[in-house]
Amino acid sequence: MGLWNSIEQLTRLNSWLQIAIIGFGILTGIFGAASYIVNNRKNSLESTKEENFKKNVKQLEERVSDIKSLPFRELTIEQKKYIINNLTGSNKINILFVRNKSKESQQYSLQFEEIFKSLGWKVEHYLPLSSSREILPAVIAVNENNKNLLEFSKLKDTFKRAGLLFKFDEFRGNFNHQIIFDVGVIPANDYQAVLDKID
Repeated sequence: MGLWNSIEQLTRLNSWLQIAIIGFGILTGIFGAASYIVNNRKNSLESTKEENFKKNVKQLEERVSDIKSLPFRELTIEQKKYIINNLTGSNKINILFVRNKSKESQQYSLQFEEIFKSLGWKVEHYLPLSSSREILPAVIAVNENNKNLLEFSKLKDTFKRAGLLFKFDEFRGNFNHQIIFDVGVIPANDYQAVLDKID
């Protein structure tokens, strides 16, 4: 009987060992599958993150490209010389420059301001109260009280001959200035328009 009991115990032990091995195999399989899923998910997230980063970089590069390609008006050396030569010797007048809410307009306006200052004209600035960036035409207007101002006629003729596209008009009001000078505002992309509003 002792022998049979020993054989029976060994058989039971062997069965338990097989069950344990099978259980261990199942747990190993589950752990392996879980590990695979986690790693796969991690790789997928990293890949998505990298794609988003590349997309953001590309969008930024496109923005920078847009900014670089923005049209900035600039007087040529020939135009500057022509204006100075034609207006040299004219009477010194009071001229009011409108400083619009536009970086491009301000830098373009500054080029004309420097020319008129070099001619001895009295240059002052007007800053519009509005923070909006509206597209406006380039205008040079004479005070209606000085309709026959010789310098305005010279200015008109000089700018037309120099190929500078300005509208010429009259203005009324209690201004001490004989001429109002406004280079206007040209279109810009959304990014530059936002920067103009912030600054």
